[in-house]
Amino acid sequence: MKQRITSDDISCLVPSLNNILDGSYLTQIYDGSMENTKTIILKLKTKIDEQTINYYLLIESGIRMHTIEEFNSVRQLPSGMVGKFRRELKDRRLFPIKQIGKDRSVDLQFSNDKHLIIELYDKGNFILTDDKYKIIFVVRSYEISDYKIEVNEIY
Repeated sequence: MKQRITSDDISCLVPSLNNILDGSYLTQIYDGSMENTKTIILKLKTKIDEQTINYYLLIESGIRMHTIEEFNSVRQLPSGMVGKFRRELKDRRLFPIKQIGKDRSVDLQFSNDKHLIIELYDKGNFILTDDKYKIIFVVRSYEISDYKIEVNEIY
């Protein structure tokens, strides 16, 4: 069984997700696990021929990203991270999802020009940036040689 997603997997995954999610509205964000904040669920709504369809996008940072059929909230109150994402992204339209270069990072851009970047390598990460990719919120700060991932840096 495959344990990690590869760059090639993402290059196939992104067009598939765009076929069903491009132009949909983010109606809610949930924690996907009681134990940690590595997993979130995005509830997206789209209209096809006068019929409203809900999609649930499961994102586990560092591991996987795919749609699921159904989801029931696992927490009474959202984690701080999910609360921040709800304030910044809820009720916004999702533009086409992009892979960042050939990297294992995915960029979800919303109608308020905010970007939710998901790193699907190493320990994973959730990064929220503005329209100029200045980091507003990051789950895990780190530094690799001259490259910093922390608040107020450019991604």
